[in-house]
Parts: sequence; structure tokens; C-alpha cells
Amino acid sequence: DPDGFASRFGVRVQGDNFGDGLDALLRDGRWRQCGEQAREHVMNRFELRSAIDQHLAMYQELMTE
Repeated sequence: DPDGFASRFGVRVQGDNFGDGLDALLRDGRWRQCGEQAREHVMNRFELRSAIDQHLAMYQELMTE
């Protein structure tokens, strides 16, 4: 979980305890809320327009240094 994605939008499994991780996601429909939040995060971060804007901002920052 180097980027924290699993912890933020699901369950970070310790060792091989995938059964407990799955149970935690299925409990009370948590999987749906986690999935919706993950999708929103990915769309905001990696959607084409957002990615281009991030690149342009980084280029601008590098050019002013």
C-alpha cells in the first residue's frame, strides 16, 4: 500500500488475510462507498484534463526556478 490507495479506499490486507479484508468491505455495503470515493479520486487525479493541468503546472513551476 505504498501510495495509501488501499487504505483510503478499501482495506489494506496484512499478510494473506484477504478473507477478513473482503468481509470488512462487504459489511454494511462499505464496498460501494469505498468504490465511489476511489472512482472520484482517480477521475480528479488522472482524468485527461486534470493530468494535463498538473503537467502544465509542473512545467510552469520548473521554468520559474
